[in-house]
Amino acid sequence: MTIEDNVRDSKAAIALCETIGALIEDALPELPSDECRRKFWTLMRDLVARNLPHEPELPKEEKPKSHRTPTQEEAFVIIEEIEELANSICEAGEEFATSVLEKSRDIGVSVEFAGWAAEGQLAALTNMLEGLQRWFHD
Repeated sequence: MTIEDNVRDSKAAIALCETIGALIEDALPELPSDECRRKFWTLMRDLVARNLPHEPELPKEEKPKSHRTPTQEEAFVIIEEIEELANSICEAGEEFATSVLEKSRDIGVSVEFAGWAAEGQLAALTNMLEGLQRWFHD
């Protein structure tokens, strides 16, 4: 059964339609012509539609706060650092850097889409950055 069927078959919808129909039908015979009755019917239908209650504002679904971080910024700061290091790594570490760069960008896309970074994502990014930093010596 579709949503439309459920609404159409609901007791509230049926009662509303029957009440409005009865009120309008009581007035129709008193009107002088078919044209007047058609116009009356149209005006009443439009009046009812305009005066129906507004659609209720439904609560937005939220992700559990324990999986959220305050901002996306922390993830993007780490991704930028990874990109800088990956682009300046020595030849021996290029394969590793390329892999880290791809993974960090994938995480960045996910963070951008979700609007927040999970703690696991931040931990993975931090580990990737630390792995890249080990290739550099002071």
